[in-house]
Amino acid sequence: MIALAWRNIWRHTRRSMITVAAMSLGAAMCMPMMAMMEGMFSTMFDVAITQQTGHVRVEHPDYPQTLSMFDTLQGAESMLVELEALSESAAVTWRAYGAGLLGTEDKSVGAQLIGVDPVREIAVSPTENMLDQGGWLSAPGQILLGHGMAKELGAALGDEVVIMTQAADGSIGAGAYEVIGTMRSGNKMRDKQGAWMSLADLQELLYIEDQVHEVVLLASGGKDGVTVLQEQVTAVAGGDRLVRSWQQAQPQMAEMLKSGEAQSMVMLGVIFFLAGFGVLNTMLMSVFERTRELGVMMALGTRPGKLVQLIITESLLLAVIGAVIGGLLGGGLDYLMCTSGINLGYGDLDLNGVVFPERIKGIFHPDQVVMVLASMMSVTVLASLWPAWRASRLNPVQAMKAD
Repeated sequence: MIALAWRNIWRHTRRSMITVAAMSLGAAMCMPMMAMMEGMFSTMFDVAITQQTGHVRVEHPDYPQTLSMFDTLQGAESMLVELEALSESAAVTWRAYGAGLLGTEDKSVGAQLIGVDPVREIAVSPTENMLDQGGWLSAPGQILLGHGMAKELGAALGDEVVIMTQAADGSIGAGAYEVIGTMRSGNKMRDKQGAWMSLADLQELLYIEDQVHEVVLLASGGKDGVTVLQEQVTAVAGGDRLVRSWQQAQPQMAEMLKSGEAQSMVMLGVIFFLAGFGVLNTMLMSVFERTRELGVMMALGTRPGKLVQLIITESLLLAVIGAVIGGLLGGGLDYLMCTSGINLGYGDLDLNGVVFPERIKGIFHPDQVVMVLASMMSVTVLASLWPAWRASRLNPVQAMKAD
């Protein structure tokens, strides 16, 4: 059966090669495009979720609406210790926020003050990748500026900046800090207005000792472990504290990521619909051209089911050839996409506040290759069912009379 099917598909070499080329190119185009989209959405998830929102977060119930300095979590240190002991907790950090006037000798601007734990923050955020210049926080009295703010202030490494703000007790908080680096976090607003300092320095500046505005956790199981982690965090920090997953904290981002996955599936469907249409055309033409031959086979005792099997085998052989060529070509394009990336050619891309670098790199997942090749095989088989059914319904006598 296989030998006969192989001989049949090469009766018309040009037509078979065009069909194989269409399937191969479809698979080869899908693989790098899916890798690129995975890279884009992964970057968006890292910037908006991993670095900021976290997989699960704990806050004062009113803080998400008010963003008030006064809506803090009391007794944060003891709660932090309990959360770090959770089995599903991969990393935990705590943060405080404030607003103030930040200035140099020549200029001052409004700033969002971000207090972080220098040690714990490293486990949550890729601080090495976020640093634009200089180094990470290592001692009291240090500050990191968003690269946009540093440019606006004209502040360089080693310069001193002064912060003035209103403290929680109603007094004026003020302090001088040394600029030890600039940040390129990927969040446009933070890079333009943000100033990172140690949590202890900000708590002292705002007079909020042992108080923070949020505790952020990452799940040991990644996105798949969020539900279990949220249940554990609620058991520990529930009651008068608000516990939210990243989907609850960032519903728009969750919807965007979900729609991105749907777009990938639509793209995959369109490409393989066109490839399947080519297979359908090839197999229909093959059946029409071999009508007399198929009639003779049936007259000699070939059962209709065997004809169906023959047509499907022919289409599968075309699919296997297309899968091999498409897999090799797509694998090469995947490698280039993931190692060299694609240059947008017009600078950093701002999408919903998330800044993508000028050169975007893809992310390879083996299941992408499996899905693409399995989809191609499935579409090919489906496209061959109608020609196979038509062949099985031929009347031997009339078929042998066909021109």
